[in-house]
Amino acid sequence: MARVGGEVVGVRLLVRRGVPASTASASVIVELTLTMVAQVTFATIGLILLAGYPTVGPAVRVVAIGLVISVIAIPLFVLVVKRWGRSAYALMQRVIGALGGGEQVGGDPARFHEVLHSMYADRFAVVACGVWQLVGFLVGAFETWLALRLIGQPGDVRMAIVLESLATAVQSATFMVPGGLGTQEGGFVLFGAAVGLTPQVSLALSLARRMRQVVLGLPALLSWYWTERNSDRSSRIPYSGPTGADEY
Repeated sequence: MARVGGEVVGVRLLVRRGVPASTASASVIVELTLTMVAQVTFATIGLILLAGYPTVGPAVRVVAIGLVISVIAIPLFVLVVKRWGRSAYALMQRVIGALGGGEQVGGDPARFHEVLHSMYADRFAVVACGVWQLVGFLVGAFETWLALRLIGQPGDVRMAIVLESLATAVQSATFMVPGGLGTQEGGFVLFGAAVGLTPQVSLALSLARRMRQVVLGLPALLSWYWTERNSDRSSRIPYSGPTGADEY
């Protein structure tokens, strides 16, 4: 709905499954970093493909500026988290407590800092996860290509990648807008015009994407509600990972 807070909910649910709080928090922070890297890579691919269209106009410059800002912001994010990880962990704990009506998940900030550094240091795992993130974005482009086919538009794979990558980038950049209402549609109209689609077709693609978000997102929200209502701290499944569960 709000496109913010999902990471915090992820930490809370992992902890309820018995994962140590520091491990859960560190894994979500690393995943968020890899998502940003994969998205910038995907948007760069889309920008390169977009540049080949004769009707592109000023859209390339707008996206290029956004990518430059993102390339600078991601290393800064990693630096801040690694340097001031304990403060970030304390903040996350407070947010989780607010979601849980004051219920805390425990964990040691020093342990969180240690686990975070060890995860970033595992280069093979980091690269592998980043590749899977990028594959996920490419699968989203297939959805756009299929929607184009279903509404009878002569779209190809190149057009689908351009639309999916850049519209997703715009929506992520405006994450503060609840549900991305208007930003997703505006992104599809802007970049759809750049690749030769009418506004009506671009809006149809956006609505098809909205349907998928509702179909997949609503059950996820309901499952979270069900978990919060029915789970109990005493019924956690023991975690058998390498870090143990001694943080409790």
